[in-house]
Amino acid sequence: MERATLNLRKALMRKVLAVISGLLVANVVFFLGSLVAKGLYTTQPELMDPQTPAATALRGASAET
Repeated sequence: MERATLNLRKALMRKVLAVISGLLVANVVFFLGSLVAKGLYTTQPELMDPQTPAATALRGASAET
């Protein structure tokens, strides 16, 4: 009886560790993907000037939806 309980605990612990590891890997992949996307789709510096309404409107028009 005690041996079966120990096996169930090991199986449960393995599943919990698998879920935690999966979440960790997913976060790392998401972070690296966002870094690559930011590197590919950067905003031009001239569009970042908040003093010019035309540049702000152009930035809004060029934003991806």
